[in-house]
Amino acid sequence: MPPSEPAQDPTLGSLMVERRRLLNVGYRMLGSVQDAEDVVQETYARWYALPEQARRAIETALAWLTRVASRICLDHLARPGPARELHR
Repeated sequence: MPPSEPAQDPTLGSLMVERRRLLNVGYRMLGSVQDAEDVVQETYARWYALPEQARRAIETALAWLTRVASRICLDHLARPGPARELHR
């Protein structure tokens, strides 16, 4: 397992190491640093909203976080109108 990949039971520290990767995904998809920051914030909020048992059942935290961040970006892009905003 690469050293930057979170362990089976990721801690806050190991998840925050992946923050840069998630920011890159958000920026590449949305083209805005602010929107990318909002995506990462929402992604972490959803992670910590999961019951602990559900988080432990996730085999690869980075894959889950990336998938969720990507879906948030796609939802953002699907909204009509020029002034899209992330809604929580």
